[in-house]
Amino acid sequence: MWGPVPKYEWAPPNEPESLRTEYYGKWHSGTFDCLNDPLSSLLAFCPCTSSCFIAWRFGVIFEHAGAMDFPVGIRVDKEKGVLLSFFAYVFFCLGCSMVSGKVFVVNGVVAGFLAWPLILPWIFFVWSVYKGIQSRFHIHEDDPPAFLLSC
Repeated sequence: MWGPVPKYEWAPPNEPESLRTEYYGKWHSGTFDCLNDPLSSLLAFCPCTSSCFIAWRFGVIFEHAGAMDFPVGIRVDKEKGVLLSFFAYVFFCLGCSMVSGKVFVVNGVVAGFLAWPLILPWIFFVWSVYKGIQSRFHIHEDDPPAFLLSC
């Protein structure tokens, strides 16, 4: 999971050489390029639509990049990616609300300990997708800065 990404040999059969030179070896867009699209930004940051937007966005990522093999031994395609991202994000929001004190089932230190099992699946999911895209497009960069940018 850490270290250099494994060699990813498969490419779509009809992929033109111009796409390989444009997209391979570097990131096509930056972390905050989503702010260039006002509608996507609104949907992403609105509390009522953010979980559905996140699921849709990860579905688009899997549709464009293809299926990925996650470190836990499952192959994630577009449909699984949508479901996993939705539930991981919902659990992440629940965990964050427990830590912030907005959920009054438990408070204090106990809430902090109980929140981590809800928060960690989101971090693991985002990191796994990041490493899958890094492997698919042969992008070479150090893991620690990349981890901070992906989360």
